[in-house]
Amino acid sequence: MKCPSCQFRNSAGAKFCNECGFKLESACPNCGNINPAGSKFCNECGQRLSRDGEVPPTQSEVASLNHTEGERRHATILFSDVSGYTSMNETLDPEEVETIMHRIKREAINIVERHGGIVNQFVGDEVLALFGIPTAHEDDPVRAVRAAIDIHSLVRRLSSEVEDRIGTKLRMHTGINTGLVVSHMRDTRNGTYGITGDAVNTGARLAALADTDDILVGPETHDLIAPYFETEPREVATLKGKARPTACYRVSKESAVRTRFEAARAHGLTHFTGRAGELASLYSCLEKTLSGEGQLVTVVGEAGLGKSRLIYEFRHSLNRSQVTVLQGRCQSYGTSTPYFPHINAFRRGLNLSETDTPAQLHEKTIANILAIDPSLEKFLPVYLHLLSIPSEAYPLPENLHGRELTLAIQEALTASFIFNSNRTPMVLMFEDWHWADDASDGLIKHMVSLIASHPMLLLVIYRPDYTASWGNWSHHTPLILNAMDRQNCGDIVKSVWHVSELPEEMVGLIHDQTGGNPFFVEEISRTLMEEGAIKNENSKAVLTRSLKKLSLPNTVEAVIRSRLDRLDRHSQDSLRLASVIGLEFARRILEQITTSQERLSNSLENLKLLELIQQTQVVPEAEYMFKHAITQEVTYETLLKQKRKELHAIVGRAIEELYAERLEEYYEMLAYHFRRGEDWDKAFRYNREAGLKAQALSAYIEAQQFLEVALDALKKLPGSRARVEQEIDLRFNMRSALFPLGRHDDWADHVRVAESLAKQIEDKHRLANSYVYLSGHHWIRGRHQDAISLGEESVLLAKSLRNFSVEVTAKLHLGIPLLYTGQIERQTAVHREVAEQLSGAEALKRHGLTTVPAITTRGYLAWGLAELGEFEEAQMWAGEGIELSGKVKNFLTTGFVKASAGLAFLRKGHLNIALRLLSEAFTLSRNADLQSIFSFAAGSLGNAYLLSGRPEAALPILIEAVDRHYLNSSIIPPIYTITVLSEVYRRLGQIRDAAEACDKAVRLLEQNGERCFGAWALFTHAKIQSEQNRNRVETAEHAFWDAMKSAKELKMKPLMAHCHLELGRLYLRATREGARKEFEHAIDIYRSLRMRFWLPEAEELLRRTG
Repeated sequence: MKCPSCQFRNSAGAKFCNECGFKLESACPNCGNINPAGSKFCNECGQRLSRDGEVPPTQSEVASLNHTEGERRHATILFSDVSGYTSMNETLDPEEVETIMHRIKREAINIVERHGGIVNQFVGDEVLALFGIPTAHEDDPVRAVRAAIDIHSLVRRLSSEVEDRIGTKLRMHTGINTGLVVSHMRDTRNGTYGITGDAVNTGARLAALADTDDILVGPETHDLIAPYFETEPREVATLKGKARPTACYRVSKESAVRTRFEAARAHGLTHFTGRAGELASLYSCLEKTLSGEGQLVTVVGEAGLGKSRLIYEFRHSLNRSQVTVLQGRCQSYGTSTPYFPHINAFRRGLNLSETDTPAQLHEKTIANILAIDPSLEKFLPVYLHLLSIPSEAYPLPENLHGRELTLAIQEALTASFIFNSNRTPMVLMFEDWHWADDASDGLIKHMVSLIASHPMLLLVIYRPDYTASWGNWSHHTPLILNAMDRQNCGDIVKSVWHVSELPEEMVGLIHDQTGGNPFFVEEISRTLMEEGAIKNENSKAVLTRSLKKLSLPNTVEAVIRSRLDRLDRHSQDSLRLASVIGLEFARRILEQITTSQERLSNSLENLKLLELIQQTQVVPEAEYMFKHAITQEVTYETLLKQKRKELHAIVGRAIEELYAERLEEYYEMLAYHFRRGEDWDKAFRYNREAGLKAQALSAYIEAQQFLEVALDALKKLPGSRARVEQEIDLRFNMRSALFPLGRHDDWADHVRVAESLAKQIEDKHRLANSYVYLSGHHWIRGRHQDAISLGEESVLLAKSLRNFSVEVTAKLHLGIPLLYTGQIERQTAVHREVAEQLSGAEALKRHGLTTVPAITTRGYLAWGLAELGEFEEAQMWAGEGIELSGKVKNFLTTGFVKASAGLAFLRKGHLNIALRLLSEAFTLSRNADLQSIFSFAAGSLGNAYLLSGRPEAALPILIEAVDRHYLNSSIIPPIYTITVLSEVYRRLGQIRDAAEACDKAVRLLEQNGERCFGAWALFTHAKIQSEQNRNRVETAEHAFWDAMKSAKELKMKPLMAHCHLELGRLYLRATREGARKEFEHAIDIYRSLRMRFWLPEAEELLRRTG
């Protein structure tokens, strides 16, 4: 068995490595069970283990990556210099200067560390402190400014000792800046860090710019501290080394705002939503309290889930004449003060003020304590001691210390709160209990055991990382806050944006990205508003740009980073590796790339307990996903870019190895990882395969995106003929992806490049293909003669090369402009030949096209034959096309053949069949975003509605179909849909709109020579003329004869019949001769073509002629 540590090959069954002593055991990649050395299968779940204990090559690759030398972090940098240092050196003995600076250094270190930072450097008179390195807090910028204020106060106090002798005052001047830095441990012996980044340089420049005793902060720091401090803007400064001026602000003093929730209140609270159940539970416990049954309620939830908001809503609903409310709060950097939250609440209960003098404090404390209950007098020495109020009357007994003092404090504080509650029922609440000191924690457990028979509601709020052990008290009600659902998230977003309507996809994106955390939802919503990504139009939120990814506010990132930094090192490493794999990750892959396999199970369990990840699958293999997408993003962003690149490549190779027999399932993952890993050969290969896979599933947008990446990767590979051939083929693939999306000019650009490359390497086969595709672009853009010429050239070239695929696709493309220009007999002959060639084994092959040409050809053939009135053959080819489409999963093919077959049935008057096929084609083209055929399907469905007597149903569909975007994307000329819209307007009596649309259609006929569609446009034009010029029969008559002439020349028999019918109707209305003759001609054609739908109307009109 090979040792995973040193690679030494040990004898079978060895338990420890003979070379290095490493314990040999096999961790199951599925369930994590540790199996004896040499096991081939897991004895817990049966998973096959690696043969002979072999170590995958990727594992040794990752070993050098686990011990990272640095990481990317958002940090706050504090630079502070001593003003007066030079004068002090000139005047005082160096030893005395050293003593003074040592005091400043020692105290500064204590201050910085008390606020959660580290002093990274103290050279001469300069302090460099870091906040957010190595451990992030949610409020690092605030901590940095508070630390700076304390350091300035320290130096002002020390100055009085020397300023008379040195002739100047000692003061500090400080610069603070926040931003992205790269940090690495510079010296493991003293814990100093190397830091790099613009944020560091800017912080140093701000310190140099600051006046004596000033604290200057940069713009990002200012945004994050603004609610907590009063600041004054300084003139915009041009800092050395920076191209743009920098806004800076001087900190004046702290504001009254102390917490994030208080800042939110000042900003304006959002609509309270999603916590009705929890609020009801609090009211229920309050009712029990008021009846004399003491209650303990614990409210547990991660940062941002709304604990403070819930308590705020509860507190502000209380009747203060019925209950006393006292509140204490723990502080993350005040934990060294024993009983801090209790003292905080106790002071509030005694109405002590920060402005009271020592004498006033002494007097008020005694008076207020005795007012609660005279029996509390015996505890006055303890109370005064806790409040740091000197007292000669009530000194703390000298023998009261250690365990005895602890018990005395617990008894005294508990007695004060309980006696107070006996006077008036009390709600005693403690927030942020996860930061409570040990003494406070012991005291509250003592209180819990005593409150049941007193009217006290003890409310304790904390995060899940606090280890709670409340016991099994019947008077305990735990409230666990969960994430908001989508509807509640939408309510919050509406409240932030002051709107009443939101796009559903926007709500979904915000909910999914934030995991339903209310604070995250609010912050991201505000960021979107500040960025101008949304605007309010009549109380409706409207996007101003695409929102594929949400910007992550620093406030949200800080919350997540503080959680990540509290993890143990192994859990951090596992989470970072998982973040590289993706939002979802398989345990097998993670196990393959980690060197801490024996610790992986514990790490994953720990991450699950902390709700950073969740297990989504157990069998056939364990899979996990990040609880919040933004947790993965923040974790990933901590990795250096170079490390990310290396890890992505390693993950890609691990997937190749683990899933070698079914790689197609993982093309997308491999494409992603090798692109990020900058392995350009594999990035090209897998992105191309992923693109072709997506295209086969009719996921054309995704296909285009993968193929774009593949093309970019290919360009980074060395030049060769093979590379040029790959680029040509890839550009042809791009055409196939862009074609259904209606991005015809984009794919044509790709094909033109391919044409040029094919000429360069003299590849006639690929050149012929480029001609075929470009001929298609010609007819899409109305250049039909160019399309026909190039199509004919393509056919000849393909035949000379004996290239069957190119030949059939060239003839397919050639027939299309023939149909559009009215050369229908030639079109049907060409397409009939192709349909016959693409039968049997060739019927389902794509031959390089987006659609299946055998099916598409049958669609065009049925359409052309129907225009000629050859309905029997048309229905045969339509039936074959629809049958074949059921054997392929290609939305564009299916949508087109149903639309063209539906139109063929519509031309004959088989309305029910046409409506069914066209409805299916319309729905498919809309749902699958098939923009290239949407106008065709919509126009034909509108035509069917028109024929069924429902022009009002046809109108909205037709208006959407003639939208400029869709018309530009359509492979069917605009004249077709515009003509149908014109007819709809006419049937609705909107003659002016009908005439305007029809005039546009006729102009397109004259411009592009699309005579097949133009004949129908002329027919509609004649009917409009008949409506507009009821007293001028000749005008309408000439218009009908123009349409008739065109139909006869093109041999469009169904249209000829309709022209005879409408001409007869015109004559009948004008009591002109010839009506009977026209009706007879129409009936003859209808009967010969079995167009029975129009026969009853034609026969009735004939009877009216007598």
